[in-house]
Amino acid sequence: MGIKGLTRFIDDHGAILTDYHFRNSKLVIDGSNLYHSLYFNPCPHS
Repeated sequence: MGIKGLTRFIDDHGAILTDYHFRNSKLVIDGSNLYHSLYFNPCPHS
């Protein structure tokens, strides 16, 4: 299971990413909100 085009998007827009370090935690990604954020704000740091 994956998100079509996500790897290319990250390669092309890596500047919008921020590193976070999680320890002893689980990460849950809300796909609907991620889609909405990427679609309506594709480059928030540009």
